Amino acid sequence: MPTNDLLTQEEIDALLQEVTTGDLASLEPDTGSAEAETAYQFNIREHIVRGPLPTLEMIYQRFSRHFNSSLFNLLSRQTKVKLANVETMRFADYSAKLPPRCSLHTANAQTLQGVVLFVLDSRLISLFVNGFFGGSTESEVDSTLSDLTVSELRISGLIIRAASADLALSWEPVYKLSLDTKIEATNPYFLNIASPSELIVVARFKIDIGSHQGEMQIAMPYSVIEPIRELLETGMHSDRNNKFTHWQDQLRNSLCEVHLDMKASLAEARLSLGDVLTLKRGDIIPVDVPEQVSLCVAGVPMFRGAFGVSRGRNSIMVAQRQHYEGPRGTVANLASSEG
Repeated sequence: MPTNDLLTQEEIDALLQEVTTGDLASLEPDTGSAEAETAYQFNIREHIVRGPLPTLEMIYQRFSRHFNSSLFNLLSRQTKVKLANVETMRFADYSAKLPPRCSLHTANAQTLQGVVLFVLDSRLISLFVNGFFGGSTESEVDSTLSDLTVSELRISGLIIRAASADLALSWEPVYKLSLDTKIEATNPYFLNIASPSELIVVARFKIDIGSHQGEMQIAMPYSVIEPIRELLETGMHSDRNNKFTHWQDQLRNSLCEVHLDMKASLAEARLSLGDVLTLKRGDIIPVDVPEQVSLCVAGVPMFRGAFGVSRGRNSIMVAQRQHYEGPRGTVANLASSEG
């Protein structure tokens, strides 16, 4: 034992003196007062968020691009959708901040066993209605009315259905999110997608229409995405590959729809310039018609075929390919000829 751990004679005498007089403090642990005790309720499940979810933010970034295209198609106006932030909060705190005049829509996430909440603020609803019916989106909108009109509810439902489809499309590279096609509108006072103490993940989007801006929110209980949390924490590696594959498929399909002019030379003759100058009506030029002719596209030989008649029209029956190596497909047996 080190010498520093030994008590000196003076410390021993002082300790014995305190024991004799009863001044030695009790060594029993202090359990604290009843007011300091906190009751733990086992029926309430607290979720611990251990870090950011980068993949979830990438999903919402993709959603903003898809939804921006959908809004342009619906409103025929230039819009701008931008992801503001993604945050986690208690449902009680979130519901307390919801304005009384807003459009709330819920959709069942069937593959994740939960509910997705879409929220449109009153200013954004007015902008959607004006834009949808051809009104101006440059003037100031009136968002002070107490209740939503029938037209506002219908247009909001139309916008939310488009947002629901875009959200499912944005989740596709990570997880197949299947949303119920039945979108239900609800009153803010009766909103109940989670318990008050449960955490929810809220994504806020700023939407510019004309010179005005509104906000849309997408909220999901944390318990809904918790089973796939590892996918959302590791990052999405297939985003770039999926994007390029999409463009490749679209480019390939567009190219296959391009119309091309095909030409075939049935016969050729070689004459001197003097013979050409002496040609007159009724002269005969002897030619040899080959058994097969070449079908050319922009001067490039593509196929070889036999000349004949089909359904009363001069035609060429394709016999074989030449130099063209394209996607596999059925080659038409008949092709029209020119010249």
